[in-house]
Amino acid sequence: MKKQIYPVLYALAASLLLFNNSCLKPPIIIPNVPFFEITRLKGLTSQLFEDSINISYNKKNNPVSLIGSKVQTGYPQFLIGYDPQDRLRIIIGAYYDGNPNFEIAHKYLLDNKKRVTTDSTFNFGTYDRSTLTIISSLYSFSVKKYLYDNQDRITQVINYRYLGTTYADVVTTTFFYNSAGNAYKINTTVVGQNNVTSSQDVFPVYDNKVNPHQLHPVWQLIDVDYSKNNAFVADNYNNYGLPLQINMASDPKNGELNFLLFNFVNLEITYRK
Repeated sequence: MKKQIYPVLYALAASLLLFNNSCLKPPIIIPNVPFFEITRLKGLTSQLFEDSINISYNKKNNPVSLIGSKVQTGYPQFLIGYDPQDRLRIIIGAYYDGNPNFEIAHKYLLDNKKRVTTDSTFNFGTYDRSTLTIISSLYSFSVKKYLYDNQDRITQVINYRYLGTTYADVVTTTFFYNSAGNAYKINTTVVGQNNVTSSQDVFPVYDNKVNPHQLHPVWQLIDVDYSKNNAFVADNYNNYGLPLQINMASDPKNGELNFLLFNFVNLEITYRK
């Protein structure tokens, strides 16, 4: 890592600690350096079509939408809602504008430290676009519980999954962080019906650059990525160590990148200062 990157990483980590005692506010990277927002994702999706996804923010610099050019079944736009205290309240995977139906919706509950502790996920229903509230849904197909460490990083996700209204299994994902601030080990344990259990460990390999999820707490939550560095090596980075172009096609282990609720084979990230 080049020497000028260290201040960026340290300041980013320190700024994230403010999330514990404040509303959802973007971190300040370092003094006298422009603040960055992710504004566009462009690339080949895992569904093998090219798309450009525009990301919009409100006046308080919180993301409110991620909208691609090919909104369709299995590929919705995402609308993000907050409560009056600017805390994350809901994310709706909606169809095209004017259509009152959604494909997926995440409704959040927070603890007294303003951290999301519960994600109730609903499949196929209707919503009010003006207020981003769920009107009806066919069923809730999962409920996730989040546990945190003393640095407000998610350390465990307990996902109770259903098939319609029938219980299916419980998937517990546990994140182990090292001194570099990265999740060096991720364990996934599945307990199915009749207590049939399986378990798998993943050991990500990181670069030494800045993880763009650190640019906003919502990005960290939705991808459950609190690591300081990236679990990939990008083709290009900007002067502050943020990845610009990532090609997963050459990675035989992964093959695709899940990033901000979308899946890509290759990805170009655009930032705004």
